[in-house]
Amino acid sequence: LRDPRDICISFKEFMKTDFSTALKATKDILKYEKIYKTFDKEYLKFFRYENIENKPVQTIFEIANFIGYEINSKIAEEISIKFNKEKVKTLIRSNDENLIFKIKNKEEIKKSEIVYFSEKNYRSFDAKTGFQTNHVSTRNSGDWKKKFSPKEIEIINYEFKDLIYEYNF
Repeated sequence: LRDPRDICISFKEFMKTDFSTALKATKDILKYEKIYKTFDKEYLKFFRYENIENKPVQTIFEIANFIGYEINSKIAEEISIKFNKEKVKTLIRSNDENLIFKIKNKEEIKKSEIVYFSEKNYRSFDAKTGFQTNHVSTRNSGDWKKKFSPKEIEIINYEFKDLIYEYNF
């Protein structure tokens, strides 16, 4: 579960689009929340996005517990470190540099190494993790307040008022 306002700004920046397009995409993405809420809770667990960011070890324990896997503190901490923002940014940067090198040197690029939109719009892709160019932003949860105009904030707060209230975002 993620604050829809954070989803919207993330989509807007990641996809390099305008507010209207990002708002529509956010509405489409949030349709899944409604569908998933109907699933048997024994087979589906919701996690708050900000807890993945701010309480990673606790979240790892919750995931392990949900899937019936015993994990110790050392391993949970190692996973947390392996996938922290800075490590993921380093992985993405390395993949980006590798892709640019291959492009410049006209080397073969595997389809699994690139998300290709056009000649000037593409991203490196890490097949092991799914991370792509610009996949991790410098923003934190709640930073949408600094990115949207007052009018956009008014619109987005109205559009998602029920969800914001329901999940106390």
